[in-house]
Amino acid sequence: MAPPSPTDGPRALRLPAWAWAWASLALVLAFVYLRGIGSDPLRWEEPRRALVATEMIHRADYVVPRLLGEPYLNKPPMQSWLIVLLAGGEARRVGPLSVRLPTVLAVAGIAVLLFRLGISSACGPRALPALVFLTFGMLPQYGRPGEMDLVFTLWVAAALAAFEVGRRRGAPAWQWVVSQALVGAGILTKGLAPLFFHPPVLVATWRRRSACGPSPLPPASS
Repeated sequence: MAPPSPTDGPRALRLPAWAWAWASLALVLAFVYLRGIGSDPLRWEEPRRALVATEMIHRADYVVPRLLGEPYLNKPPMQSWLIVLLAGGEARRVGPLSVRLPTVLAVAGIAVLLFRLGISSACGPRALPALVFLTFGMLPQYGRPGEMDLVFTLWVAAALAAFEVGRRRGAPAWQWVVSQALVGAGILTKGLAPLFFHPPVLVATWRRRSACGPSPLPPASS
């Protein structure tokens, strides 16, 4: 038996170029969206969001949002509910992280939806729609602050995704129950705004199918 060579040993981990590219992209996106979200001071509308969520917890009233003791009816309560949830229902934990995390999670959720419902493999890579979305030049401006725009966009995108999933799978419950429930979540986030986007897109999707044709959703990786 030949003696072991001094160069023998555990081999260095070698990843394909595409894996390094994805890892680099993930690091860049994490730096852009996560840097300072828990330490930068609140600004713009964020202090108002934090105050409303704090009063919800102190008063144990999660139906009528209040600001400085007065009913705050300018915006629906969904954003405040998410802040309370991410703060664990504790007023002392309402701060920059709990205020901004719903927006960051919404960006990630929209990217996942676009990836899962992307172009079929016969026509192009599924990752392309998600990459286009994540590389929008103005997205970092709206994808970090504790505002409701991206949360609202997530609900609308999820409603459209549920409708499309139901169409592909022949499941009316996804098309008409789950989809409309998600529209309701969008209304609880930004009023009637989803009604300006959801029905027109459904009509356009129904009338003009993709040139690739409907394809079954890829199985979720275990």
